[in-house]
Amino acid sequence: MFDKKEIEEIRLAINKYDDRILKLLLERFILSRKIGKIKYKNNIPISNPEREKQIINRISRKIRTPIDSKAIRSIFKEIFNFSKKMQNAENNIS
Repeated sequence: MFDKKEIEEIRLAINKYDDRILKLLLERFILSRKIGKIKYKNNIPISNPEREKQIINRISRKIRTPIDSKAIRSIFKEIFNFSKKMQNAENNIS
């Protein structure tokens, strides 16, 4: 039998983490847009595979298991893709 109250408490804790993750992602995207504007003004390509590789390698060193590493890499690749789309959209508008 499961403890419904315990599940709800854990879900509340997860909600708090989700809120923190969202806040940090939004802050990251703001910084990414700033970089995009600088790249646009200086005619630098938006995509920087070497930088993405550096980030993945840095973060991967902090992960304890290969399964976690694969999931985190996938999440960060999505973050990179969204950041690039945002940078391109921002520079096509302004």
